[in-house]
Amino acid sequence: MNQLAILYNINSPEKWQNCLREFLSAVKLGRISIDDIVAEIRGGDSLINSTLAEEYSSNLRKAVGNVFGRSDNRILYDANVTKFAYYKAAQATTKIRGAKSDDDGKAICQIYNRYQAAEYNAAVARCRTAKQWMSFDENRELFPNLRWIPSRSASPREEHRQFWNHVWAKDDEFWTINQPGNLWGCKCDWEETDDPITTRGEVNHFRPQQGLKGNPGITHEVFSEDHSY
Repeated sequence: MNQLAILYNINSPEKWQNCLREFLSAVKLGRISIDDIVAEIRGGDSLINSTLAEEYSSNLRKAVGNVFGRSDNRILYDANVTKFAYYKAAQATTKIRGAKSDDDGKAICQIYNRYQAAEYNAAVARCRTAKQWMSFDENRELFPNLRWIPSRSASPREEHRQFWNHVWAKDDEFWTINQPGNLWGCKCDWEETDDPITTRGEVNHFRPQQGLKGNPGITHEVFSEDHSY
């Protein structure tokens, strides 16, 4: 779980608090308390706690719906985040059941709940990237290229800085590997342009982070199969 915290860039008390606030504003585990969830898991033998699985999946489907609305395009993305949520719930169930005490189980449950904020934000960002990608083809004759827009974050991370303000052709293979949103917490953007190409192919061979590989507009996946669950 420490690896997940590092991966999601929430490895300080302040970021944990922000994550918890975002999680509570996005989803309510109100149908059953954490105490009840832990008691249910530790007293049973189910591989996946259904309450956790449904709360996680409904929250992520909400993220998809906030971008795609009632569009048919959302079906594959809904399926992907649901699968992701059930893997997460299965891992949480196993760890809670194996905890040394009920209190340790509650602490584990709370940590998995906090991760949900980072995952919700990533789902929104990835769906937005997918929706934009689908629309880019319509304007290919007028705007054949794409520019990477710098991050809006007050404290941007370094991984994408090398891409800022560079222009690639829309059909450059670069976009099948890298796009805004393929880094946890990414707040970069892109825009269509007819400005000249500045860059071709990859830059310093940067690779997307675990769970965020592939262009979601092409793969129709919010989370790639190499995610941590």
